[in-house]
Amino acid sequence: MIRILLLVIITFYFQNAFSQEPTGKWYFKTHSNGSEKHYILDLPKQKESSAYLDLPSDKIFRLELDSIIFQDQEIYLAHKGMNLAITGIYTHNTDQIHAVLKRDTFQDSIILSRNPAAERIQTIKKPIPYRSEEISFYNSDHTKLTGTITYPIENNSQKAVILISGSGPQNRDSEILGHKPFKILADHLTRKGITVLRYDDRGYAKSEGKFRPATTEDYADDVIGAINFLKKYDKVSIGSIGLIGHSEGGNIAPMVAANRKDIEFIVLLAAPGTSNYESYLVSLDLLLKDYPETYDRDFELYKSVYKDMSEISKKEILKDSLTSKFRRYANVLDEEEVSMYGGIDSFVNGQIEAHTSEWYHYYLQFDVTKYLEQLKIPILALNGDRDISVEADFNLNGIERTLNRSGNKSFKTIKLRDVNHFFQSSEDDKIENVYFNKETFSKEALGLIAEWIQTL
Repeated sequence: MIRILLLVIITFYFQNAFSQEPTGKWYFKTHSNGSEKHYILDLPKQKESSAYLDLPSDKIFRLELDSIIFQDQEIYLAHKGMNLAITGIYTHNTDQIHAVLKRDTFQDSIILSRNPAAERIQTIKKPIPYRSEEISFYNSDHTKLTGTITYPIENNSQKAVILISGSGPQNRDSEILGHKPFKILADHLTRKGITVLRYDDRGYAKSEGKFRPATTEDYADDVIGAINFLKKYDKVSIGSIGLIGHSEGGNIAPMVAANRKDIEFIVLLAAPGTSNYESYLVSLDLLLKDYPETYDRDFELYKSVYKDMSEISKKEILKDSLTSKFRRYANVLDEEEVSMYGGIDSFVNGQIEAHTSEWYHYYLQFDVTKYLEQLKIPILALNGDRDISVEADFNLNGIERTLNRSGNKSFKTIKLRDVNHFFQSSEDDKIENVYFNKETFSKEALGLIAEWIQTL
């Protein structure tokens, strides 16, 4: 059952983080019969929004909770399909939630904290040998976006980069399953003399506005706001500005660079190199190969769904087509496969809502090649061979074909061995192992990015 949403989860896994409020990411674990189960709870900024639960120990991700109640400092969360409930009290001065978790006949007292319960080996060593400042800027709609700029103490940085996160709302650290890859990347680049700006996506953490409904084009406008801010920032000397985009951020970076003359280089991390529809089909095939007994059934359905999304522009026609497909599909699923979604009707409605959203519909009709072919600036593209969300060979080859065809003589593509979608060194492509992996960002990748930018 979990496989039918895994591709979507990997592609636009989201989070939000707020200090001193009971919203954002919370980590905890339970103990039973000598074994541990790890949980990640994601509480929304808006009370009317959904809350989500990840159980990496059980390979369950983005499980939408049925009930979410905030009253004063009390919190109640539940999921009927799992017979799970969490009742707790948020303590402001410690920024913790003390709670009781009940799941079937199991019950345990838990403490939810902001820090993952699994070990992390990459941390920021203090004191930091550079300056760090919280900043704010505005997009064209006058939405206030907040982030962090880090720059050398010597005030002589000649290059600056803006970090662009992947799909789904992210904070400035691009936090994923207890890791903060953009924080590690920014630290490494700034230690090498490069100014780095990273920011919370609209509607999340300290940034204002709403994340949805919006599309890749809207998020590109946010990047433009960051560029305009950097060009006026007078605390450090900046000679050139580049963009570093991860996953969907690798769609946004070429889109922005193709429409401006002040972007002098871009770095693409696990970025699509073809239309998103074509890239998705390759990833779908890789994902479903782990489930040979249902491969044919699931691949044919989602191939047809993505084809409709990529070709049908009118929303009502798309909804009608997808409704009939998901209804037929739901009727052949096992009861267990739909129970987690609250039954067939809930499953179908949820699938239609997700696959006809403004963002997702736009995303499946997006083709990055029409922007890449306009670029003559230096481009570095890195993909890991353990990435099943944006497969390395297919997408790097797509980038190479487009840039060669358009006459770009200043690009470099690199496939990293044993690196996953989130740029961790990894022996497999399993998303549950992202959480348990001690490393946050491949040291090899960090070195390649910094060295390439420095030598421009």
